[in-house]
Amino acid sequence: MSGVSLRNVRKSYGNHEVIHGIDLEIDPGDFIVFVGPSGCGKSTLLRMIAGLEGITDGTISIEGNVVNDVPSPQRGISMVFQSYALYPHMTVQQNMAFGLKLRRTPIERIKETVGAAAKSLQLDSYIDRFPKALSGGQRQRVAIGRAIVREPKVFLFDEPLSNLDAALRNQTRIEIARLHRSMDATMIYVTHDQIEALTLATKIAVLKDGVLQQFATPDEIYNRPANVFVAGFMGAPPMNLIDGTIEETADGELHIRLARKELGDVLIPLKNVPEHRKRLGQPVVFGLRPEAISLAAESSDASLSKIECKIDYVEVTGADRITVCDFSEGRMFARLPAGADVSEGDQVTFHFNADNISLFDKDTGLRIESAQNA
Repeated sequence: MSGVSLRNVRKSYGNHEVIHGIDLEIDPGDFIVFVGPSGCGKSTLLRMIAGLEGITDGTISIEGNVVNDVPSPQRGISMVFQSYALYPHMTVQQNMAFGLKLRRTPIERIKETVGAAAKSLQLDSYIDRFPKALSGGQRQRVAIGRAIVREPKVFLFDEPLSNLDAALRNQTRIEIARLHRSMDATMIYVTHDQIEALTLATKIAVLKDGVLQQFATPDEIYNRPANVFVAGFMGAPPMNLIDGTIEETADGELHIRLARKELGDVLIPLKNVPEHRKRLGQPVVFGLRPEAISLAAESSDASLSKIECKIDYVEVTGADRITVCDFSEGRMFARLPAGADVSEGDQVTFHFNADNISLFDKDTGLRIESAQNA
């Protein structure tokens, strides 16, 4: 297995810098997902690792060896593209074997390797078919199989599921995850799909405008986002982000005030910790995941914080009811069970545990750490 190291990697086109000093240490066997909005640089970064794009500055190492000037075919990587890039005049077996033939691999070894890869990808029944006789998911599996037989040091995936419908994406995603577990290989995967990122990755690299925002496990990315951008990007619906101010009550307790026009301000208790206390009177951003919110009728715990809202819209997704409430100048989303008795126009009280709160610095957007979320 091979690790990949990126140190101060930069990419410029003329005077325009698109990758701004990325540092990443990818351990052998990791499944790393690059995620971010369109144009954030995730595919460019992947192509730089592959050797398909040159780098302007920094170093890229694979298995401890700097590969800045090493041609792509000699880097020991295999890449699976968004387009299947299969040869239409070749069968599944021939497509998967093509690279091995170019390397003059013995015929028996080719048969053995291709057969094993086809079986692992459930393609052994289609080995003599041509691409036109395969579904989109099957074609993508052939492309993955072609990468597997090369036995690379690192697998690279550039949005491989974006051309598939929802059902095929789910099925192929499971197969890729199973493949990673069985091979214990190092994989780097680019996607704009948050579900793919959260379900496949051992670690996620969140990018924005060519800058690395956070590199952490899916659980940490989702539950402890490093900044407002990560909090608002990861999640569907995204984390509720509402401007507020930290204040102190007459008895010395701390709370955050969320200003509203119609129903009055909301006061949310905060733990009295030094990081909060030194921000008294300062604007902050209050963050709360939609699924951390429940209807007051569903909970009898009087210790829970509460917010009263008027529901403006209800979106039924099958398993959930997503409610939307106007909140000052923004909106607040709550993910409720499918059976929740809520309708547009209802006045409801939402409950949530204060330990689910994330706080961010209003000016920098960075997460405010405290005893309750450290």
